[in-house]
Amino acid sequence: LSTADELRQHVFALERELFARRQSDQQRQKVEHVRRIESEAKLMEVNCALGEKLKAATAEAQQAERKVNEMRSKLEETRQQINDRHKEITKIKYQIELGPTVAAAAEVSHRQQHRAQMRSAAREAAMLQMTRHRADTLCRCKGGDATADLIDQCTPKLTEFNAYVEQIEAKMLE
Repeated sequence: LSTADELRQHVFALERELFARRQSDQQRQKVEHVRRIESEAKLMEVNCALGEKLKAATAEAQQAERKVNEMRSKLEETRQQINDRHKEITKIKYQIELGPTVAAAAEVSHRQQHRAQMRSAAREAAMLQMTRHRADTLCRCKGGDATADLIDQCTPKLTEFNAYVEQIEAKMLE
């Protein structure tokens, strides 16, 4: 019997040890589960914080990019203005260097052109006067009224012609 008692005690000891191990395993699993949940929560917090930092950094980068683009645009405009001014300065220097010779040639050319236009205007005035005279002559002829009216309608009026000549002279003076 003593072996049976010893065996029984040994079985009870094994059952207690098994029970203790199960409880220990369950407790260890609960602790690991709690730790896992806590670490996941910490990871989520860190992830959210990093997401917010990323959004802020992205917004700053976009704003910086807009500013850089604006500055590039302003720089390009400034360069264009500088180039335009440089061209103007070059033209002015060229005009100053060639000023006396070009001015004299331009004056001669201007006078010749003005003279040619005035001669042309005088020829047109003479033609207009001649056309009026012919229309008057036809009016005096018997039965030429319809033809005279037709010629009169097609002929420009002297006031219109004078206004045209004045416009030419004004353009020439500019």
